[in-house]
Amino acid sequence: MDENLNMCKNVIILVVDALRKEILSRPFIDKYQNISSLKNKSIEFKNAYSCTNMTDPSITSLMTGKHPLSSGIIEHGRSLYDYKNEISLLTFLPSILKNHGYRTYAIDWLGRWHKTGFDFYSGIRDAKKSYKRKLISYIPHKIKYRIDNLYYSFFNKNRSMPYPDGSEQVEIACNILKKNKNNPFLLFIHFWDTHFPYNCKENNNVYFNNDLKNINLSYNFDKLSDITCRNFYKSYFKKFKFEGKTIKDIIISYYCSIKYVDVCLGKLINTLINLNILNDTIIFFLSDHGESLGEHDIFFNHVGLYETNLNIPLLIYNNEYEPKNIKNEVLNIDITPTVIDMLNIKLKNKFDGISIVPFIKNKKNIEKKSLLFIEDSWYSGKRIGIKYYNYKYIKDYNEYSKCKYCNIRHLPEIELYDLNKDPNELNNIVDEKNILKNDLDQIINLKILQHTSK
Repeated sequence: MDENLNMCKNVIILVVDALRKEILSRPFIDKYQNISSLKNKSIEFKNAYSCTNMTDPSITSLMTGKHPLSSGIIEHGRSLYDYKNEISLLTFLPSILKNHGYRTYAIDWLGRWHKTGFDFYSGIRDAKKSYKRKLISYIPHKIKYRIDNLYYSFFNKNRSMPYPDGSEQVEIACNILKKNKNNPFLLFIHFWDTHFPYNCKENNNVYFNNDLKNINLSYNFDKLSDITCRNFYKSYFKKFKFEGKTIKDIIISYYCSIKYVDVCLGKLINTLINLNILNDTIIFFLSDHGESLGEHDIFFNHVGLYETNLNIPLLIYNNEYEPKNIKNEVLNIDITPTVIDMLNIKLKNKFDGISIVPFIKNKKNIEKKSLLFIEDSWYSGKRIGIKYYNYKYIKDYNEYSKCKYCNIRHLPEIELYDLNKDPNELNNIVDEKNILKNDLDQIINLKILQHTSK
């Protein structure tokens, strides 16, 4: 164990599921007192991205510093059994810190390989659900898709919030902090309140009604139920219609759910202050991916390799550095190398990500010329994309990309957008830029080879 452990910084990683980057900008940030306060004291990365728009591979990339193509974990929700070989080859951040004397805690319910290296992992509150989930984790993913469809078609009558509550998560976290304030620790909290169907505790329409002027109201819940393939969503759309809600009401509830997380964040920060350990703690605040609220006619989901789903908020609080805004492009695979660098831990491990501390210290001004993204979702199938300077290029990945529920294609086969002229990715210019398309195909193939040959 390191003799200087008492001098080490604590590390807290806060992942707010499906959090859109825009919440760090006005008018939204003004509504979130605690997130705003953290932002004012932190380093904000204006161009942070997730390598994927799916939770499981995103959290895995964050905790390993490995791109999904390198780790082999590119699909959302596959079982522990399916990924047994891939996991055995990975080194997780909690394991690294644990080997250097840190105590490691996670407040989340994903389980499976995400537990790796943690001394404590909260899991699901309900013991029966926990037992069922443990059994389900060993079922091959194709069978799980069918079970999911059947469950939400016939058995999920109550349709209560399927995820843990932020207040309960923070209560667990605060108790951990009180008991371990004198020991260096890693604390990971994954907030789920902002994941559909959105945990909005009170009617906060007054906060957001005037800020949502460009909502697509050409859809209603009947139409969404007709075009969606997954019964999880159909069941909730039917519920919302029965309750007399509108599309706008649900979008407002999304922003209200962030307000709820904001309150939870305040309780956590106050505990750190009261325990006099805030200045001894590095805080990472980010999301695993974004969320579509009607963009590309995708509602309350994060399928498709679009900016709304990949461009994520990222704040880093470390009192050793002055608050600033940084424009360098960074990825979630850079988090683990950055933590290790900030803690002055010497490792021989090779990561796909890099430490972004040199960006913070103004020692590097390297623009990542290309960012590679991967998706394997129920809606879009297997897709790959690249951001190359101001262009975004998306295409099928080695197979015909079709929906795993209805067996048809939902998105264009090939997409190309000029993000400078078309930041909302509405004008597919692939037919106009054939030479560029061919060049980007070669770059993608080279990057795939780099990752898959490791």
